[in-house]
Amino acid sequence: MSISLKVELSNQDPRYTKYLQPLACLNSLKIPENEALIESVEPTHGDTYQWIFQDTVGFEDWLRGRIQRPFYWIRGKPASGKSTAMKMALQHSRTRLLLHEYSDEPWIFAGFFFHNRGNDRQKSVTGLLQEILHQILCERKSFIRGLLHHYPKRFNFSGPSLQIEWTLSDVKAALELLVTKNSFNLCLFIDALDKHAGNYHDLLSILKVFENHDEVGNFRLRACLASRLANIFQQHLRQCLGFSIQDHTVPDIKGIHVDCRVRGYIWAFFYPLSP
Repeated sequence: MSISLKVELSNQDPRYTKYLQPLACLNSLKIPENEALIESVEPTHGDTYQWIFQDTVGFEDWLRGRIQRPFYWIRGKPASGKSTAMKMALQHSRTRLLLHEYSDEPWIFAGFFFHNRGNDRQKSVTGLLQEILHQILCERKSFIRGLLHHYPKRFNFSGPSLQIEWTLSDVKAALELLVTKNSFNLCLFIDALDKHAGNYHDLLSILKVFENHDEVGNFRLRACLASRLANIFQQHLRQCLGFSIQDHTVPDIKGIHVDCRVRGYIWAFFYPLSP
């Protein structure tokens, strides 16, 4: 939900620094359409997709930190269920329990699902980084003061307008500042890399920056990525642990089919059609 403030404060008013600036910062980064998109993804049916937490795909070991590289790659054909798997793993309580075995310090979660028919922020690297930055600051509001100090001119305003435009260089620099100056754990779920509207090499280079900071100082990263089997992603992510989703969903599809048939029989038995 957007934050709307109908106030007029001078830059010298202490309320300006304490309340208006932090709220403006968070509000300017939020992408409500991303949250709505994740919620619109088809949920799992019954016990489907529970195999993700079995030994066959290594997802549990990866969450526990037993696999060194911080990326996990879910790949597959279009409409093969990648987004459903990502949503389930992002929201599942077991994901959090397993990460706690890797590090008992709190984890910050950020999910971003690229959408090639959405607005510019939904299909750009800038939007991705804004959402990550927004989730970090929502969970660690103490970090906001450091950003405000780092960007004094950007937040040097008064009046009712809280519109702050972030450029790609802004969000990159802000995240770099947070990662190098603070201690925290970050878990990302980034879906539909192939729906990014820009250059794929640029996107993968940004992800590489996060990887380079993993376990440097007190920053830990786990990033689950999902995409189609495009050559560019195979080239850069083939060394990552992961799976092709169509290799594992056949039992799920059969189970859903049988369940629907059984429900149909039960409905027909108790509510037969009138002659």
